Amino acid sequence: MIIFLQALAFICLPSIFLWAEKRIKIVTLLGTVILCYGIGLLVGNLPFIPIDTTFSKTMTEMSVPLAIPLLLFNVDLKAWLHLAPKTLLAFLCSIIAVTFATIVTGILFQGKLPELSKVAGMLAGVFVGGTPNMSAIGMALNVKQEIFVLLSASDLLVCGVYFFIVLSIGQRTLLLFLPRYENKQSGSISIPPSSTVHLSRPKIILDGTYSLLLAAIIMAISVGLSYLFYKEISVPFFIMMLTSLAILASFYPPIRNLKTSYILGQYILFIFCIAIGSMASISMIASVGMNFIFFTSTVLIISIFVNFFLAYLAKIDADTALITHIAAIYGPAFIGPVADSMKNKDIVVSGITTGLVGYADGNYVGIAVSY
Repeated sequence: MIIFLQALAFICLPSIFLWAEKRIKIVTLLGTVILCYGIGLLVGNLPFIPIDTTFSKTMTEMSVPLAIPLLLFNVDLKAWLHLAPKTLLAFLCSIIAVTFATIVTGILFQGKLPELSKVAGMLAGVFVGGTPNMSAIGMALNVKQEIFVLLSASDLLVCGVYFFIVLSIGQRTLLLFLPRYENKQSGSISIPPSSTVHLSRPKIILDGTYSLLLAAIIMAISVGLSYLFYKEISVPFFIMMLTSLAILASFYPPIRNLKTSYILGQYILFIFCIAIGSMASISMIASVGMNFIFFTSTVLIISIFVNFFLAYLAKIDADTALITHIAAIYGPAFIGPVADSMKNKDIVVSGITTGLVGYADGNYVGIAVSY
């Protein structure tokens, strides 16, 4: 009975937050991801609410491999490569900056954090792609759940503060030393589907079923290949194959144009956030969490300076530099608010597409940094 109620709560709560996000200002400000982590943390630490941590762990292990293909089906790599060269160069600057920052910070923090190389790899992955990359890399490197929770909490706190800084003074600050934006992009790339408002209910169900079935098939193939080459499930190999096969599938237009795959992937990540939050101990976070916050802050600060210094050398305009930077760190969902703050709708397409490509690149970068 406890597991049934727990599963029901994990599945239903994200839909409540998504509904409230469009109607309640404070919920809009915080965002669904933070609320899902928060409610999971609250429920997991209230003594009068029984939580089956084994079930929570199972949910975290199942949700990430399922979400990765769903998020990557809408990636259009061929179209992304036809973006203005400055956009591609700006994204490369972000990857170089994050890689440099995590390695340097890892050297500075030697002996101060447990499983430091794994922590550095996860942070590199999340700063190139997003939450699914941190989850996948943590799974691939067999990171302890408590370490993942600490790093996730630190990432939410530090990047949450930075996001508000970006919205308020980000563009104005960059314009002090970077050129202004000029629209020279082809505009031929379509924004990945983010709404099913124009679809009939049967079409949504059919599209969603097809998306989930494809994701499950890719998971099964990845498991099979792992057994073929390693005689067991090698999680790093499994995650890399999962990512690669999903990218290959995205080259097939009917798969790339699925209207519900990205939305389903996001929803599954919200379930993951509640599950991982329910496994955290507030006392544990309070006792050892500050080093994780310092580590995350150091990586972020170094990557910011390196990223925009490289953008300055490459003569990349302020808007392009900022939107690709945000796409790498936060993912596609945060492109809209930043574009609004810059009063520049022209960069929304390249920002969202770059964010999706970040999902694809993050696993490779994070695992490489860790090793």
